[in-house]
Amino acid sequence: MKDAAGIGAHTYGYESKGYGIAFIGDYMTSLPFQHSQQLVRDPLTQCAVSAGRLMSIYILHGHREPVDTSCPGDAFYSEIRTWSHFEVCQPLLNRIMTDLFVIWFRFY
Repeated sequence: MKDAAGIGAHTYGYESKGYGIAFIGDYMTSLPFQHSQQLVRDPLTQCAVSAGRLMSIYILHGHREPVDTSCPGDAFYSEIRTWSHFEVCQPLLNRIMTDLFVIWFRFY
């Protein structure tokens, strides 16, 4: 998990309140391995919440929401829309709720 000195640059303007999780591949028509999805969806987020690095009321977004990109791919974006904590990005809400951490999904 990142610390105060480790702010990334994955989603311009949102780095200080979110985590970026990358899946390597092209997910326009196919999905990442089921096991990889399950690891991120359950143990990783639960670990981050338990460690106090992620609020239990976190919001999940796709990388394409705050920036102009096709990432994380049409197939994967459709999948993460079914996961708990997913919400369509509301830019004004995200600017107001600076203490609410967000998970962004992208692919490389």
